[in-house]
Amino acid sequence: MAFISSRRGFLIGSALVGAGAAAFLANRFVGDDQFDPSTQAYLARCESQPSSLQAAALNALIVSLKGYGLWDKLDALWDLQAETPQRALLNIKDQKFNLTLEGNTTHRPGFGLRGDGSTGFLRTGIRPNAGDLVFTLQSAMIGVFCAINTNGGNSYALGAIDGNLRLKTRQVPAEAPSGFLNDEGAPLNGPPMSGLLPGLVILNREASYSVSVVKNGMRLVSETRPATQLMDDEILIGRAGSRFSEETYAFAFVGGGLDEGEMRAFNAVVRDYLIASMTPIVCFGDSLTQGVRNRGRSPLATTTSYPSQLEALQNRVVFNGGIGGQTSIQIRERAEPDNFMNAAVNIIWMGRNNYKDTDRVLADIESVANRVVGGRFAVLSILNGDYPPEHKDLDGYKIIMGLNDTLSKRYGDKYIDVRSQLLAAANPNDPGDMADIADDVPPRSLRSDQLHLNDAGDTVIAKTVSEFLKKKGW
Repeated sequence: MAFISSRRGFLIGSALVGAGAAAFLANRFVGDDQFDPSTQAYLARCESQPSSLQAAALNALIVSLKGYGLWDKLDALWDLQAETPQRALLNIKDQKFNLTLEGNTTHRPGFGLRGDGSTGFLRTGIRPNAGDLVFTLQSAMIGVFCAINTNGGNSYALGAIDGNLRLKTRQVPAEAPSGFLNDEGAPLNGPPMSGLLPGLVILNREASYSVSVVKNGMRLVSETRPATQLMDDEILIGRAGSRFSEETYAFAFVGGGLDEGEMRAFNAVVRDYLIASMTPIVCFGDSLTQGVRNRGRSPLATTTSYPSQLEALQNRVVFNGGIGGQTSIQIRERAEPDNFMNAAVNIIWMGRNNYKDTDRVLADIESVANRVVGGRFAVLSILNGDYPPEHKDLDGYKIIMGLNDTLSKRYGDKYIDVRSQLLAAANPNDPGDMADIADDVPPRSLRSDQLHLNDAGDTVIAKTVSEFLKKKGW
């Protein structure tokens, strides 16, 4: 089984091996003839060499793709989150189809490449009807991993300027991934996604009559559609038609269509590589994770979220998996199927909206925690709010404290008591804060309402979680 290196360890299947083993394996292969010839050819084109662990991870990616018979089904594979802009533009598969930049674009190591939402995008040099491609009329695939999704609707990841070749990856619940792939008529539309989390989204045609939208190896929708024409227009990343994209893309690829088994294998191989290279964090939760925006209290307005602040502190991708109003049941339902995020570091903050159903909350948290690869997760304490039942020694307070006590005992050093950190950050010169402390409630100087945090409160959470991650070496 192929190994996948990481800045902090190696992923082998679903097991995380320590950094010492990672360094040993990486050092064994770097500068060694045991690198795959395709890896050596790619490295020879790099103006600066990746780190030993990154090189070993790349080699594992290539070896795994070849082992599954997928390497020859690709025309291009771009690692947009690579450590340097030059490497981000290189086609790993071939010397042809290196990316070129159009207009204002930005590269961020460990995150990816993005346009400017106006005229900045990436050119692939691939024209489908030019021939000599694995991408054909009846067998075709375009796909992307979106690391940061900040734009509004109607933004396309890959596509031609006009016509029937486009992949839309917008990930808000009200919208669906969609696209055209060698067919006329209306775009194929998948069902609305269950959450905000990005993933490996692919538009795939495995036969002249069948086209599908796939996310993280799972088909969201598949329809019988004839393949009618190959486009003459160049495939672009971050622009299609009159629509523009401000998303940051970490990975993109073009090639021939994959069957169901090949699609699962491709997803697993790319997932492991991106997890190893980007070492992302995912934060699952409700409105406390999502971040509650300004509710008319401008001095306490929330303009960020704790995940966005955590991303700045950690300088790596942090996915915000918070949706306001959701119970632990709804969060679990979103978290469990997302096999891409299973291998990331998980921060779990759930149960606030149904804390009275304590058995359900505990079971849902355990279910999410148990599916995290390598046990790299943290569980945050549930907050009480400035509501009379949740003041010190009253009924709601007792339920929440009991839940937190159980979580502390169950998860030990993977439990983070953020409630106590908020209390400790109260302003001793603020009478309102001191009144809250008397009620054992997080202080109002850190809140935007009776419960939700403002930017200062999110800062406390982000710093606490960041320190936890540093101590764990995650």
